[in-house]
Amino acid sequence: MKLRVWDLPTRAFHWSLALLVGAAFVTAKLDAYDWHFRIGYALLALVAFRLVWGIVGPRYARFASFVSAPSRALAYLRGAPHPAPGHNPAGAWSVLALLALVGAQAVTGLFTSDDVMASGPLYDAVASGTAEWLGRLHRLNEKLILAVVLLHLAAVTFYGRVKRQPILEAMVTGDAEVAAAAPPARDDWLVRLGALVLLTGCGLGVWWLVEIWAPTLG
Repeated sequence: MKLRVWDLPTRAFHWSLALLVGAAFVTAKLDAYDWHFRIGYALLALVAFRLVWGIVGPRYARFASFVSAPSRALAYLRGAPHPAPGHNPAGAWSVLALLALVGAQAVTGLFTSDDVMASGPLYDAVASGTAEWLGRLHRLNEKLILAVVLLHLAAVTFYGRVKRQPILEAMVTGDAEVAAAAPPARDDWLVRLGALVLLTGCGLGVWWLVEIWAPTLG
């Protein structure tokens, strides 16, 4: 049977994150640093939104509903069943890893510089040695994000073609096939309005950090 698992804000977050991470890679390679920084700010706001949404959002968007012990993830990879809707135990840890990596990338980007034309808003707020170290971490983390993204794409392909679980389709429509009856995720206009207010607040918070607070530190 079909069940509403993913609310619209969670789906919008997923696809926005995918689009912005891709755009961040492209703008970095093209040395389009003005846009690269703007995308980084948007990613920082998105990650902040998802962290809060993982606490206050609908049932299956909450971290409490899908994050479990690493032993359960290992058991799942060995073939243990997981009939519950939402992220499986292994997928849950990949979600956390991606959030942590993208969040770290956005934060370290605030302190980086290309040594020529562009620098993050907090570059002058730390010692040059610290900024250099954060820049190296930023470049290393880029490779880790790429590895996790490729692993994620491989897993989605495997589940879709081998296990016949259309994960991609569920993240588009919000509905997934479930083996047993379960309560649906709430996805009404009030949920969507709350998400919009939260995202706006996160965006304003990043704007304040970059445009108001950071200049006072130079």
